[in-house]
Amino acid sequence: MQSLLGVYPYAPLKMLLVDPNLPPWLPDITLRNLRVGAASADIRFFHKDGGGSDYEVLETRGTLHVVRQPSPWSLTASFGERLKDALVSMLPGK
Repeated sequence: MQSLLGVYPYAPLKMLLVDPNLPPWLPDITLRNLRVGAASADIRFFHKDGGGSDYEVLETRGTLHVVRQPSPWSLTASFGERLKDALVSMLPGK
C-alpha cells in the first residue's frame, strides 16, 4: 500500500506526504483512521480522468497537513515536480 499510494508520514512536522500511482486494476481505495503522530485522517485515492492518480482528504482529526509530494528518497522526481506538487497541495480543497 505504501508503494501504491506513496504514503510517507512525518509526525514531527504533523505532515503526511502522498504521491499515489494506482494500477489500472485498482480504480480507488480509501484509507480510514490513518494515524500520523496524534492526528488521523480518512483519505480516498482514485484515478483522475485522463490518467494519473489523485487523492481527496475526507476527514482529519487533529492537526495534519496532507501534501502531494514524492518521498524524500524518490529518484524520479525533479525539483520542479516537487515544487509544483507542494504548491498545488496547498490550494483550497486539498
